[in-house]
Amino acid sequence: MRILIADDKEINRRILTDILHNMGYETQEASDGREALSILEKKHSPSIVLLDWEMPHMNGLEVCRMLRRRDTTGLNYKYIIMITGHQEAASIDTAFAAGADDYIAKPFNLQKLALRLRVAKRIAEMQQYLRRLATHDDLTAVLNRRTIVAQLNTLLTDSTCYPLALAILDIDRFQAINAALGHITGDRSLKEIARKITATLPDHSLFGRLGGEEFVIALPGTDAAGATKFCNMLRKQFSSDPLQISCHSIPVTVSIGLAVTLKKLSLDTLLCTAAGALATAKQQGRNRLVAMIAAEEQVKCLPS
Repeated sequence: MRILIADDKEINRRILTDILHNMGYETQEASDGREALSILEKKHSPSIVLLDWEMPHMNGLEVCRMLRRRDTTGLNYKYIIMITGHQEAASIDTAFAAGADDYIAKPFNLQKLALRLRVAKRIAEMQQYLRRLATHDDLTAVLNRRTIVAQLNTLLTDSTCYPLALAILDIDRFQAINAALGHITGDRSLKEIARKITATLPDHSLFGRLGGEEFVIALPGTDAAGATKFCNMLRKQFSSDPLQISCHSIPVTVSIGLAVTLKKLSLDTLLCTAAGALATAKQQGRNRLVAMIAAEEQVKCLPS
C-alpha cells in the first residue's frame, strides 16, 4: 500500500517517510498542495494521503475540497488523514467538513499513527475492491460495458487518438459450447478467450466486454491497414489454436466487425458501423473480418 506524504517541510517528509517505511508502507512525497493534487488525480496514485493542513499555494483543506469535488463517481476516492496542529473542536469539524476522513494532531504519537493507518489501509483496500467490482466484468475481469463505453467516450474527445479503429469481436456459435459441454465450461472458455485477447493487445488500446460473447477493442492511432492486420492476426490465432479447458480441446473461431475513422465521430456511429460489419461477417459464413470506414451518414466497406 502506497501513501502520499504532503508537507511543505522537507524534514517532516523525511521523518514520516522513515516511519512509514519501517511500518512496511511505500511512500511518495509532495512539497505543497498543488503538487499533491496533481499526483492524486493521476491514475494509479496513492490511495492514502497524509496531508498537512498548512502549506503554500494550496493548503490541505483546499486539496481536500478539490479532490472531493472532482471525484464525482467515487471511483478515485482517497483516504485523507489531515495532519494538523489545530486541536480545537471547531478546526477538527472544519477538516471533516472539507472532506478529510481522519486527523492526527502534531506532535503525533507513533502508536496512534500506526492504528489510524491500519484503519485507512483496510478502508482503502475495500474501496479498491468495490471499484473493481464497479468497473470490471466479474467473469472475465476485463472492463464491463458501462466502463468501456465511458472510456471510449472520453477517448473520442482526444484529437490525438485519430485515426481510430474500433472492433466488435463475437465468438462464433458460442451457445453450442454451452449446450455440449455445460455453462461452467462455457464460462471458463470466455475467461480464456478474454485472457488471450488481453495478451495480444497493443499499448494504449481499450478492451472490454459488451455482453454475452461480444467484446470490443479500440485501437487509437491505428489506420485501416494496421487495424485489419491486427484483427486478422487475432482471428487466425483463435482458429488455429483450440482452447484447452480442463480435459476438453475446444475449437473456436471469431467474427470481427471493424469500424475505422480518420476524424471525430460519435460513439454510436462507430459502434453501429462495427456492428453492421460484424453482421456482414456472420452472414458471409463466420470466422471472418469485415472492415468499414465509418461516417455519420454512410459507411464504406474495406477489403479485409
